[in-house]
Amino acid sequence: LVHHVIEDKNYHIWVATRQGIARLVGDKFEVFTEKQGLVDDDANYILEDKNGNIWIATNGGLSKFDGKRFINYTTFQGLPSNQIFSLWQDHRNLIWVGTDKGVCRFDGKNFEVFTTEDGLLDNTINCIFQDAKLNLWFGTPRGACRLNNLDGKFEIFSEKQGITGAINSGLKDKQNQIWLTSDEGVYVLQDDVLKEKILPQNGLAGDFINCILQDANANIWFGGNLGVSKITNRRFMILDAPNGLLK
Repeated sequence: LVHHVIEDKNYHIWVATRQGIARLVGDKFEVFTEKQGLVDDDANYILEDKNGNIWIATNGGLSKFDGKRFINYTTFQGLPSNQIFSLWQDHRNLIWVGTDKGVCRFDGKNFEVFTTEDGLLDNTINCIFQDAKLNLWFGTPRGACRLNNLDGKFEIFSEKQGITGAINSGLKDKQNQIWLTSDEGVYVLQDDVLKEKILPQNGLAGDFINCILQDANANIWFGGNLGVSKITNRRFMILDAPNGLLK
């Protein structure tokens, strides 16, 4: 099972799987597992930082790969949990780590942990991204919350704002709108207000949407339980098994 795929600055493809991570160089995969120093083989997410280091979120801790060796972090180094779902590097070069027991930021030496006691909506963090005002967004099983860049306070976006279900992924688009994908469709926010909810009847391939991407041409792509959808100028195209997509 493939959990995540990225392309690094050297145009190499990295793949996170339950059997480790793999780097595609040319037409060959180089596999990294616990034998090569990865903290755990069950990898959920991969991030390349601004210095070219590869960070790997696993169900057994966090790994940093500098191209030669792995440096591993677990609860012994200050993580709130070894089960990690998401990663993000912010404008201050801090690494944010989303776990099942809160989110933490890492300055290279110490982990600072934030939980529901600090205002977080839920301690399970499915995704992390940043908006145009440098606020950090966190997707949780109960909705989304935002860490205000100016005052450092958490702001909730859930049922009261019209957002229900688990938030699986999100992004800021080229128009600075916020897109949140969930198990109940897709939410679009403009200036902190819910602008639109997109459902299968609007053209989405299923209501469970797990991932989202905006490409260089400003198209929005969605991956979900019933295939891939693309929205271009308010028109949807669906790619699923009848169109040749792998089941």
